[in-house]
This record gives sequence, structure tokens and C-alpha cells, in this order.
Amino acid sequence: MVFIFIGQDIMKVVFTLMALLIVSFLGAQPDRVYDRQFRISLDEDFINIRGKGTDKGYTGGFHFDYLYTPQKADFFLERWLPKAGTEAINTYGIGLSHVMFTPTDLSTPAPLPNNYAYAGALFGRYSLNSSNALHKYNLRSQIILGVMGPMSLAEDIQVFIHRAIGDEKPMGWGNQLPNDILINFQMAAEKRMTGAGRGFELIGGAAASAGSMYNGAGLYLLARAGKMNPYFSGILSQNGVPRSAARKRTQLYVRVKPMLQIVAYNALLRGGILLNKSRPVSPEIHNMVGSVEYGLTLAHRNFSLSFTQTTISPFVEGMDSHETGNISLYFSW
Repeated sequence: MVFIFIGQDIMKVVFTLMALLIVSFLGAQPDRVYDRQFRISLDEDFINIRGKGTDKGYTGGFHFDYLYTPQKADFFLERWLPKAGTEAINTYGIGLSHVMFTPTDLSTPAPLPNNYAYAGALFGRYSLNSSNALHKYNLRSQIILGVMGPMSLAEDIQVFIHRAIGDEKPMGWGNQLPNDILINFQMAAEKRMTGAGRGFELIGGAAASAGSMYNGAGLYLLARAGKMNPYFSGILSQNGVPRSAARKRTQLYVRVKPMLQIVAYNALLRGGILLNKSRPVSPEIHNMVGSVEYGLTLAHRNFSLSFTQTTISPFVEGMDSHETGNISLYFSW
């Protein structure tokens, strides 16, 4: 009961801040390139353009990010993370994420054999997007530090949300994957393959992750088409248009991103590895996972809204493919 009142207060604060940000940031801004950005992002598998929402597998996540481009890299992580050359546009980020997995049947308290487990994670992120506009390539890196299990408060959050919307109560959180520490490093490299940044771009990318949360690697293509700023002009320019760009104050573009991943380990499917000495029975996971992400971005001056839908092949043997929608709001200044 205490959590419900706390959750309601937090929701009121979040929505109030969002309203204030929209009113403030849609107002007059200086004639300069933006070097700060705030993002609010929601993943939810009930968000589905085909009207076939679900509540299973990777069922949802909240993400908050503050991005900034400093005049000088003073913080030791700013100096340490890899950069795309001396002429790169370096945008750093501080973020907070909460994600959760649930099985295909929420009405059963007992663990389901060879199914998704109840699992949640709460973690902070420190990132760098380093863009080389001259040579058309990016280096992306991210450090993750957080917790999984009951410490993530996933049970409280999902039970509160389901109660608020009148949905069924998830019954199996008593058997969620136990507490553990999550430490991860992620790295990606991207290179333009074709397109001049004036209506169409095709970009190739490779990514790898290592740590106690997720171990794997992947290859992907990213295609963008529409009215947009060049991809390698920096990540902030993808979701904000300075007032000085008098005839380019609006961006509207679509994106499609097919990806193939090799999954060696995922703590949210099989449990943590640092504190959890007695491992629970784990499902058989697919070591090869394919996905397609597609969506639309609308940016006007310093405000941006994007929607994407991701279809992904099953992580667990015997499960079906899964779809998750994402809605993101960006405010630049």
C-alpha cells in the first residue's frame, strides 16, 4: 500500500516535469546548435501497431537520459572512452533504466518449465556517442552498473501498473530470479555504406557486449529515409533542429534496422553470476537471435517524438517471436 502512494506521487512528478519541459523547450531558443538533450523513453510489448499487444518475455522498460557535448573532456571517463578521431563530435550520456521479463502465463505462481522467468533490472548507464562527420563513422560505448532481482523493485512496479489499469495480477514474482550485481561494457562501430545524407542513408554496424548482465555480439544495417540531418553530424542533431537552420526546422524520417545477434549469456534469462552461487534451473536459450526494428521520427526545432516497433525471434527454445513498441520524447537546448 505504501508503494502505491509513493508510485502515484512519482507518476505525478514525472508527468508534471514532462509538461513543464514541453512548455519550456518549445519556447524561444538561442540561435545555436544544441549541446544538451533530455530523453524519456518507454518500451512496452502491449504497444503494437497490429493491435496484438502481449505481456510476456521482454515486457517493458523505462529509460531516462541526459546527453551533453562538453567543450573539454575533464571527467576521467570522458577521456577514457574511445573516440572517432580528433575531429569527432563527442556526446556523452548519463542514463537510468528499468527493464523486466515475465513468463507467458501470469496467473501461475509456480515457475513454468522452459519459459521466461520473472526478472527485473535497475541500472545506471554512462555512454559516449563519437561521430566523425568527415569520414562518416561512429563509435558508441556504454558502461552499465546496476542490480537485478527483488532489489530492482520490478515486482512492485508491475503489480502497481496492473492494478492501476485493471489488469490481472502477476502471481509468480515470488519466484523471480534472485538479487545480483550487473556490470557491463558495450561497444558499437558504425560506418556509412551509401547515401549522401540528403534523403537516404544506409549504415552498417557491429556491436559487442561483455560483463555480468549480457554477453554477445551482433551485426546490423540501419536505413534512414526522409527529411533529416546527416546521421554522422552527431546524435543530438538527429532529434533537434537549431533555429539558425531557418529552412530545416523540421525533420521527418523513417528508419529500418535489421540485426542478427549471437547471445552467449543473458542474466535476465538465466540468473546472475556474481552473487548467485546456487543457480536456478534455466531455460534453453537460443544463441542466435534475429530482429527488425522500424519506426518514424518527427523533430521540430528542439522537440522530437519517435515511435519504433521491434520484432525479435524468441530468446528461449519453444517460445514464439515477440514484438515490443517504443515511444521516446526528446528535448534539446
